[in-house]
Amino acid sequence: MANFAPLPEFQTQDSPPPRRWESVALVITALATVFSVVAQAKEKPIYAGILAVTALLISASVYYRPVVALTRKAILRAHRNRVARKSWTEFLRFEKRFGNFINKNDTGNLRGILSAICNQNPDELTKLCPPDYVNVFYPLLSKRHEETTHVQEPDFRRAVSEFCAMVASYNTDYVLGPLRRLRDGQLFAQIPSQNKKHWEEGIEDFRERWVRFLDDFKEFVDKTNNELRYEPYHEAINSYFERPKKLSS
Repeated sequence: MANFAPLPEFQTQDSPPPRRWESVALVITALATVFSVVAQAKEKPIYAGILAVTALLISASVYYRPVVALTRKAILRAHRNRVARKSWTEFLRFEKRFGNFINKNDTGNLRGILSAICNQNPDELTKLCPPDYVNVFYPLLSKRHEETTHVQEPDFRRAVSEFCAMVASYNTDYVLGPLRRLRDGQLFAQIPSQNKKHWEEGIEDFRERWVRFLDDFKEFVDKTNNELRYEPYHEAINSYFERPKKLSS
């Protein structure tokens, strides 16, 4: 049997959606009405006036919804830009406040306490807490945000989202993880009770300060989500952070 070459495939162009054809039909009707107005303006002025009003109404019905949608978007954009500029200073204060928790010279911070428990032994500290990468990235992020001027809503959203990711990472890797390993390991259990009580008090003091920061920052993010009129499941910035439990729990 002879082998026939396959028939070429013809691509069919999809017809425009019905709404587009409806708009075209309305515009054509309006144009026809205008021509009728011109033709009858001298002979029947009353009918011509009615036709002119009809043409205007038809034209308005075609462009009303797109114009209204664009106007609403412009109003929302302007509102969000105002909220972003108003909230920027408060956001920078939270970022600066976070820097206190990763200050290497503050022995009251969790990493400093864990280092003291490990007798300043970096190898033992690594078993409880990963290397301090936060102090590498935080200054870069903070400086970029401080140098940002003429803040618009996209700038604000990006900055808050970046900072939320850093806070969540620090909370998971440098607070929740180390406390869990300290609670479940043998190192802390071998410490004499008198020294152990001292470290427990220091850790609890840090935990309370950190939880207070998380609560305050969550309140700020939730408030700005509401003021920016973000949709809860599509636009809203995530403000959930797991709270660390007490070491003795």
